[in-house]
Amino acid sequence: MKLNYWLDENSSGSAEPALSPFISIEVGKDMLINCLHSSFILDPLTDKEADLSIDLSCIDVEALILKAIACNRHTRLLEIQRELSKNVQLSQSPTDVVLKTEVNEESLGKKVDGKNFQNSCTNEVLQVRAYGQLYIHLGINIRSGRLLLQSSENILLPSVLLESEEALNKGSLTANEVFVNLRIKSILHLFAATGRFLGLKVIIIGEPIVNQCDISGHVCIWAHS
Repeated sequence: MKLNYWLDENSSGSAEPALSPFISIEVGKDMLINCLHSSFILDPLTDKEADLSIDLSCIDVEALILKAIACNRHTRLLEIQRELSKNVQLSQSPTDVVLKTEVNEESLGKKVDGKNFQNSCTNEVLQVRAYGQLYIHLGINIRSGRLLLQSSENILLPSVLLESEEALNKGSLTANEVFVNLRIKSILHLFAATGRFLGLKVIIIGEPIVNQCDISGHVCIWAHS
C-alpha cells in the first residue's frame, strides 16, 4: 500500500501522483509492518536516516504521516542550506545561512514506534541574511509541500516575494538565483527608503543595483547586467 502526500494541486484526481512523495507500507516476515519512504529523508531530531516503523500495539497512521512530512521538509531545507552556503555572494559567515528549528513540545506526545521515539513535529525555517540583522525566510507548507518566502520588517515588497516564490516552486530559477536576486533587491529597497527619508527624490533605473549617486537633490540608482 502507498500513502501519497503533497499531491500536485494541478493534477486531476484520476491521475497517478507519480511525482508526489509517498510512504510504502508492506507486511513483512513474522507479520511485521515495514514502512519505507519514496526518497531518503533525515530525522530533524537526530540528523540520521528517518525510522518510520510502526508500533503494532498502537497503530497511528496520522503520526506516521506527520513524521514523514517533518523529515521530508527538514531534508529539503537542509539541501537548500548546503547549496546556498557554498555561494560566497550569500554566505561569508556561519550566521548568513541558518536552518532554524523549533520543536513543538506539545506535539511530541505521539509515538510512532515502540522505542519511546517522539514524533518529529518541528517548525523549521531557513534564514538567509539580506543585510545587517535582517533576513529572508524560506519555509515549506506542511499541507502542500510548497516553498514559502517571507522577509523581516518589510525589506521586500510582497509582490517581489510572491514572484520569487512562484519561480522557486516551478523550478524556473534555482535557490541560489532567487536569494542572490532578493538580497540585491532588498539593498535597492534600503537605498530607496533612505533617500526618501532624507527628502530626496528617488529615481530607480532598472535592477539589480551596483552604485548610486546624488545629483541636485536626486538619488539615481543604476543597474548593470
